[in-house]
Amino acid sequence: MDTATTPQDDRGPAGAVRRVVSGAEPQLGGARVRLLGDRPVWSIGGADVVPGAGTGVPARLVDLVVGNRSDPPRSGTPDGAAGRERAIPVDQTHVSVVVDDRRVIKIVGAWGAADRSAGILERLSRAGSTAAPRYLGAVVWEHPQRGSTALALVSEYVPDSEDGWTWAVDDVVGHLRDRADPPRWPAELGSLTAELHQVLRVPQAVPGGTDDPRGGDRERAAAALARVFATMAADDAFGRRMRARRGALAAAVATIPERSPAPLLIPHGDLHVGQILRTRRGRYLVLDFDGDPQWEPARRDGLDGAARDVAHMLVSIELVAAVAQRRLGRADERAWSWAESARREYLDAYRAVAPELLDEAPLEGLIAEQLLVELSYAERFLPRWRYAPDGVISRRYPRGVGAPDADERLEEPWTPPVSSAT
Repeated sequence: MDTATTPQDDRGPAGAVRRVVSGAEPQLGGARVRLLGDRPVWSIGGADVVPGAGTGVPARLVDLVVGNRSDPPRSGTPDGAAGRERAIPVDQTHVSVVVDDRRVIKIVGAWGAADRSAGILERLSRAGSTAAPRYLGAVVWEHPQRGSTALALVSEYVPDSEDGWTWAVDDVVGHLRDRADPPRWPAELGSLTAELHQVLRVPQAVPGGTDDPRGGDRERAAAALARVFATMAADDAFGRRMRARRGALAAAVATIPERSPAPLLIPHGDLHVGQILRTRRGRYLVLDFDGDPQWEPARRDGLDGAARDVAHMLVSIELVAAVAQRRLGRADERAWSWAESARREYLDAYRAVAPELLDEAPLEGLIAEQLLVELSYAERFLPRWRYAPDGVISRRYPRGVGAPDADERLEEPWTPPVSSAT
């Protein structure tokens, strides 16, 4: 038999567990798994399957990590492994399933793709952090040729919660349309980010040393600028708006310093409001520590300064303002004014918790880079998203910097597209 399942006690204060399976084609969860290139392929009864809800694989893997149903399922949950499973209806790189309305399991879609998440979640668990849903453990595959990787991650399911592209936009629309109080979440997210960074700080990494990638930040941002404009259509309204602001974007990128004295940490890497769950009781939790999927693995797995995550979150606050205007059905200057205040509240709250972690000198340049990344993402994967970074760039950056021939009369002002269900 080419498989072994060996529990290992690697528990932090929150009790995260590693369960190890070994072999080229181990059998677990009622299925057999093998590698096809970098992709784990699951088979049941000789037929390849996607190990999602209804197959019984997720529930059995959860049992492997947390024990054989040590907590009973909620009342009304059907008996049988497959009946305990409920799909999470979103597009994902991995397969995520809710089991017994108590656990969420992420079954990994590619070799090594969740090792970063597993390491960060274990670190948070050992620290007793409450910044993320409680991490219960992982199934780890020891392959005779490829080494070791996380095959599935199990965390506590958070009921009655929504991600930030829902609750954040709802709050801003309510503030603008219904004259509700300004949302308080920018400050809460500033504190949450700082608390997360305190746990993820790597004291032994020396700023400016071999582990510090920040010396190349300016060049990488300049390259992102060049890539975006190399593929941009020049003769439409969007292209004219962007060309008129290329100089201002380049000037912002040029402000990124070559060195930073701030401590190094393990960044979230893809931090935005959509990665934040909010429960009905107002608790905020950070999700998805896989890093930016557009980065190459070496960069995604490396250290960085706090400024990277902070810049990403500041950009997402402004993107929320753009999405809110789409929901309102019109361009509304009050949304941009709200975003300016929200950015200040977020930064003030971060500084109040962990001022020693944040070097603010690179922020404006990293914000410009992230907006360019948003444009690139829209171009490659989600064209209907382009309106949001278009709106932020058009509002944030002055036209005509370095382009004295830019003619404002030729520019169509940004307006949000007609709102539709997302």
